[in-house]
Amino acid sequence: MLDGKLQPKGFILTISAANLSLGNFIIFIAIWGYNFGATGLAVFLVNLLLNVVGFLLYLKVFRTYIEDRANSGTIHEYISTSYCRRGQERLCLIARLFASIVTVSGLALAILFELSLAVSLLQPRGILDSLYIFAGLAALIGLFTANGGFRTLFVSDGFNACLLGIGAVGLVILMWHYSHATGLAPYAEGVSFDGLRRIGLPAVISICVIGFGWMLVAMDQWQRACASRSYNTTWLGTSRYLIVVAAAAAVFATWGAFAANVLPTALPDATLSGGANPLADITLLAQSGSWGSVLALAAITGLVFAAVATTNTFLNVLSHSLTSDVLVGILARRGLHSFSPDTDRFLVSVARVLIVSVVALLIVLFAVFSNAGLMRDPLSFFFIAYSLQFALMGPMIVSAVPKGYRPGGWSVNASLVVGFLAAIFVGFGSWAHMQRQGADILGLPPVDWLTLAPVVTVFVGLLPLIIGGLMGHVWRKRTAARN
Repeated sequence: MLDGKLQPKGFILTISAANLSLGNFIIFIAIWGYNFGATGLAVFLVNLLLNVVGFLLYLKVFRTYIEDRANSGTIHEYISTSYCRRGQERLCLIARLFASIVTVSGLALAILFELSLAVSLLQPRGILDSLYIFAGLAALIGLFTANGGFRTLFVSDGFNACLLGIGAVGLVILMWHYSHATGLAPYAEGVSFDGLRRIGLPAVISICVIGFGWMLVAMDQWQRACASRSYNTTWLGTSRYLIVVAAAAAVFATWGAFAANVLPTALPDATLSGGANPLADITLLAQSGSWGSVLALAAITGLVFAAVATTNTFLNVLSHSLTSDVLVGILARRGLHSFSPDTDRFLVSVARVLIVSVVALLIVLFAVFSNAGLMRDPLSFFFIAYSLQFALMGPMIVSAVPKGYRPGGWSVNASLVVGFLAAIFVGFGSWAHMQRQGADILGLPPVDWLTLAPVVTVFVGLLPLIIGGLMGHVWRKRTAARN
């Protein structure tokens, strides 16, 4: 955790590079640019603004925890202590465990998604080739992360920022060249109400909920904030991040629109990927044999390393939670900073073993999911993978309520469990229903239910907290009346 010495420049670098992810950012905005043009970009920029607004609105609530050097620096510890009451210590430990399980599960799927997209850009010839490439990438990243820990983020994020920046410039040049040659513009129309109608109300609601809660439930944001141990550094870094990611969103949304409106004319004989994954069409330009192939290869390299940097971040987060939350906080019931140097070195070794073990598990899961066909639809897998993390959103929202009115350990545990189960049921269930081309459910098609999976997760997770809070209020009033 850098002993709380992360400075603003390092904060801005790591938050920008971690969120310029191939899986949770670039593929999403490229698909929206392809399907919805300028309106898709505009709605996504609102989502990015809500990233910052949501976190900064709650930052004062978190300030005491972030600046306290005695804690472990995890969102799971924050949740468990926020709802802990006298006599409920065991329930608090269970809540910390459940919250850690939510994050570990969600990030495991996110890493699968991230690296599978990187693999697709490297054009494997079949499932077996895909598995070899995935295993190679995962093993290299795992060994790099295990060797250097949190400090490796500065290397991978800095390298990623340079390569992705070069790749983005290459894409801009390619888009300008082909647009000029064909006389076609990437965006067929501007921002419009018709574009909003095509996006649909479920998608707009979902993207706004995801935007507001993105930083609140992201363990890597908590890890970053606690590595600074500074309210001011966290505020400055989070607000400046918006400028970087907004510029990147404009580039990759424009590529999506370019793939929809210009590329079919520019490459009339090519078989295009369409709206499922517009980034895959960059590989066609890489095979053109002209000067454009160099720029296209630079873009592909940047995108692959974006996946590498994000995977490095997520593996650090997983090992941090499994070590500090589960081994230290729950099993040993100690603080992360209460051990001798020898024990600290042992815990570092344990974290390294955990990283390697997680990588081995991910390789197995990739083989299973690829065989099931789950990795062929990037946008669907995005909603499945990232809905899980929103099981933490209910407890995070209610943590701003004054402690005297906040529900206790039973309610937060119920919230985490039902939110997690709702994310799995709605995410995987609606995806399976889509594959069967099933009928509408409660008037909505399965694809809308999949899109709304994060919203349903938040709503279901809030219910036990609201009920618990109301019941506690009634009980306190009756107790006061009797006294």
